[in-house]
Amino acid sequence: MKNILFLVRSVPPFYSNRKDIDDIIFSLIAKGNHVDIYDTKRKLHISVNDKIETDYNFWMKWLFVGKAYLGLNFFVLIYFCLKNQGKYDFVQINYCREEFQLIPQLIKGLGKKLYIFFYGSDLNDRSFVKNNFKKLFYISDKLIATNRSIYKILDKYLEKKRIDDKKTVIFLPQEHFKLYEPLNFSDKVSFKKQLGIPENKIVIMVGNNGTENEQHEKMIDQLQNLKNLENYFFIIPFSNRLDTSGERLKKVTSLAKIKLGERNYKLIPDFVSHEEIAALRMSSDIFLHLRKIDMMAASMFESNMAYCQIITGDWLPYQYYLEKVKVEVISEFHQINLCIEKILSDEKLIEKLNHNRQVVLKDYHYSVIEDWMKLYE
Repeated sequence: MKNILFLVRSVPPFYSNRKDIDDIIFSLIAKGNHVDIYDTKRKLHISVNDKIETDYNFWMKWLFVGKAYLGLNFFVLIYFCLKNQGKYDFVQINYCREEFQLIPQLIKGLGKKLYIFFYGSDLNDRSFVKNNFKKLFYISDKLIATNRSIYKILDKYLEKKRIDDKKTVIFLPQEHFKLYEPLNFSDKVSFKKQLGIPENKIVIMVGNNGTENEQHEKMIDQLQNLKNLENYFFIIPFSNRLDTSGERLKKVTSLAKIKLGERNYKLIPDFVSHEEIAALRMSSDIFLHLRKIDMMAASMFESNMAYCQIITGDWLPYQYYLEKVKVEVISEFHQINLCIEKILSDEKLIEKLNHNRQVVLKDYHYSVIEDWMKLYE
């Protein structure tokens, strides 16, 4: 049995902040390991095996005013590290917080091996600390990312020769991908009926959530000019747990109503289950994925498995993905409508959709969980 620590946010309903990370954790436990989580922000230590939570906070609650919590949390983190030095066989950081970079030796000292897993925000959100305190990366044992494009960016901030032998590319396990396995192209009609969408409508999914990063306004501005707009139906997933005011939801809803037509779209403001999003993707013919920034979204793979053609932007770092799949890539938003017309007239479309589905089932299947298990052997 190995003792493993994940330094990661813990956000209900998950133990960690994401289901795919939970899947890794529970697979490790199933193989006889002991897994703990430490959430720096909540100052909470969780023994996942025993379902025991320990609050490490020793400060009075009234001290947490404004930005003071950052300094207070930092001292609690130092206390946690000092108390647990040498306790673990493996320590894995999921999202490298600035605090970790300030105390590299204490973080490394928690265990025999240190792994750092990179999200896109690790690279896109820069700061003085992130740009100048780099020792933690150099003393780590593995730097893990879901695609090689992340390392192209990482090489700009770190000395390439000092991290080359640490680089590991491995996709996160997506158990819900299994939902798509039994589906066929012909099933798309029944999913449209299930959602009350006429069979003869061309269904376009616009974005993936309600954040500004999705750029709904730019997409809707173009879509309103589609020829025979009445032949289209637009699905707009808009879940955004960060937008407590709902102002952005009101703005995009109003925009869609005016420019797309009140009966031509379905905006989904709430969080949906994997089963529900699978039905939406199977109902869709085209997926517009034109975020400002991104590393690699699971929504792309879901759309591939749902026989849904994708339009994405050449500014996104998908080079290695695009080497294998056959999707449409544009450089400007004004190209959206011409690209949609191109897709609809493509005589080889079904052939491409089947090819993309097979690529994803082969390279990004849930079975990558076994590759994760090997990292801790």
